[in-house]
Amino acid sequence: GWGPSTFSFLHLENNKAFLAPKSIIDAQHSHNIILELSHNFGIPLAIILISSIIYLLVKAWSVIYLSLNKNSSRIIDKAWFSSAVIVFVSNLTDITHYDGKISILIGALFAGLKCIIK
Repeated sequence: GWGPSTFSFLHLENNKAFLAPKSIIDAQHSHNIILELSHNFGIPLAIILISSIIYLLVKAWSVIYLSLNKNSSRIIDKAWFSSAVIVFVSNLTDITHYDGKISILIGALFAGLKCIIK
């Protein structure tokens, strides 16, 4: 990768091409968590982190929706899973992970999925 916070510096010339009617739109980051990780820290790290998250989501889905044990806590598990999926998909279109409070929420959601799996 090129290092953290280098996206806007490396693409400064390309930023001039995105002309809005009265201003220049400066892209400060790639607005996609996979592309941002690849650009900043390298492709191997992006593959490892994203595949770990996808594995966690698939494993949690199979435990919650395909298990034969149907009890009353499954509705909470389904809500927890759907919240984690929404957070993951929202980071594919805009990176909200940079805000401290939201990043703690994201970590708590995925830690909760790990506990649901166990």
